[in-house]
Amino acid sequence: MSPRRRLPVLLLAALAVACACAAARPCAALVRLGAASFVDAPARFGPRVTGDGICGSLRAAEPADACAPVRGAPGGSGGMAFVLIARGNCSFEGKVRAAQRAGFDAALVHDDEDKASLYSMVGDPEGIHIPAVFVSKMAGETLKKFARGEDEFHVECIDPWLTQWGTFCPVCKLEVLTGE
Repeated sequence: MSPRRRLPVLLLAALAVACACAAARPCAALVRLGAASFVDAPARFGPRVTGDGICGSLRAAEPADACAPVRGAPGGSGGMAFVLIARGNCSFEGKVRAAQRAGFDAALVHDDEDKASLYSMVGDPEGIHIPAVFVSKMAGETLKKFARGEDEFHVECIDPWLTQWGTFCPVCKLEVLTGE
């Protein structure tokens, strides 16, 4: 894996399986972003995340709802690329297919309304090769803060910087937690 990464995943986004349903499908998992984690509902189509999860850089979908062709995944970073997609305007399956066509390795769909429970995304699994999860509106808003920017950095350089100096990017000077 290349030491160059994108700033949006200053803190790697990791999907980790927390439990498995009786049908051998995960019924809950976690999206982790540094010290923060969010409960998610894995899609009932496509592959599931297994073992210790997967890590990669996070980018906000363009367009945000992924109901039209999505801007391609970042290339050349050597790592996996995840896309954060807003719920609404088309099917969950359509969103995940658009993300896959754009070259992303996983899709995180966030709710557009504050609700107490998460939806289980359903669709035709034929031809879907990337995992997808559904997260709350609050989780989506938090993850969006880390999905901004195009700054590149070396992990070996940025980790000590953040540990010693705080939560703003030394390249663009934006606050990592707020994006401002």
